[in-house]
Amino acid sequence: MEIAIVGDYPLDKQKIGGGVQGVMVNFVDCLSRACDEITIHVVSPQRGIKGNLSFTEGNVHYHFVPRFIPYELSVILGVNKRRILKQLLNIKPAVVHIQNYEYSYLCKNAPYPTFVTPHGMPRMEARYMYGKLAKLRTRLQGVIADWFISRYAKHLILISEYSKSMTKISKQANVFYVAYPVKSHFFHARNREIKDRLLFVAADITPRKNPLLILKTVAALKRNFPQISLHIAGYFSNAEFHNALKQFIRENQIEENIRFMGRLTVDGLVKAFEECSVFVLTSEWENLPAVVAQAMASGKPVIATRLGGVPEMMQDGITGLLITPGDGDALTRGIEKLLRDGELRSTMGRTAREETFKKFSEEAVARKTLEAYQTVLNQ
Repeated sequence: MEIAIVGDYPLDKQKIGGGVQGVMVNFVDCLSRACDEITIHVVSPQRGIKGNLSFTEGNVHYHFVPRFIPYELSVILGVNKRRILKQLLNIKPAVVHIQNYEYSYLCKNAPYPTFVTPHGMPRMEARYMYGKLAKLRTRLQGVIADWFISRYAKHLILISEYSKSMTKISKQANVFYVAYPVKSHFFHARNREIKDRLLFVAADITPRKNPLLILKTVAALKRNFPQISLHIAGYFSNAEFHNALKQFIRENQIEENIRFMGRLTVDGLVKAFEECSVFVLTSEWENLPAVVAQAMASGKPVIATRLGGVPEMMQDGITGLLITPGDGDALTRGIEKLLRDGELRSTMGRTAREETFKKFSEEAVARKTLEAYQTVLNQ
């Protein structure tokens, strides 16, 4: 079976630019190993290249085409669509799978059975963009995507029930639910816990992730837990926000308790999970955050905000703790409870890994995705 996957795929898999890119890389990897009879074609518009670029690794063929920007103008002029369609017509796939809302315009008059997985939610993301123009453009992208999905998407693979509630879908569309895959590296992580270490991870550390809340919590807990440490992994696209956090750290004299780790490789991230006592995510909005699934797969208890698709991932009090967004007191109580009870941490972590494997393992995701493809092809 020839499968074409369209989306934002990195030229260098060691330099992943965000959560959606990471999910797409993992998805392609797990699907390519699922069956010997599958051939994967990755089609990805790419900034910074002047001509088409193609190469093959095993049963995966990569097709990179120059990306015309800005997005809104490219939709009107159809430049990117023509470039992608040209590749698809050469490939002649049995199935096309669009990863993310950005390429939903391919659903209109699609020559092949086409699935859409809209990872992003631009209407929500716009609230947290820097600058009025960025907010406006992101909202416009959402309007465009909603229009194409609601009218032309016949087959959708959604990663969560929350995704459905936030996506405009035709009543006639086929809807399947398949989570994204978590690499096996995380399920094989060992427990090398360092006492009282907290971990916070984000691809891009922005106000939406609300890291200030956990910094305040560390400052409050330092009296009872003098060895408490917080490792923060990820990069800052906004230097002003980064500087504001560093100023808070200085003013509250917690420099020795905080470490900025920068962007980590997969192996580096696994090591960070192995060494932490508790993983914390304090976001003000999320869909189905990959870092929560990775932490649970690594056998670690999670404290996360009760919003978006997060409650679909966790069982409060069983695999971790859910708190109300912005509730610093609840976060402080939750961290203190878990740091004082090693047996509870172990039990939660073990249960979290078992539950996560059922839904997020590469085997489960590949099987459910291929079943969705086959269901549509048999209709």
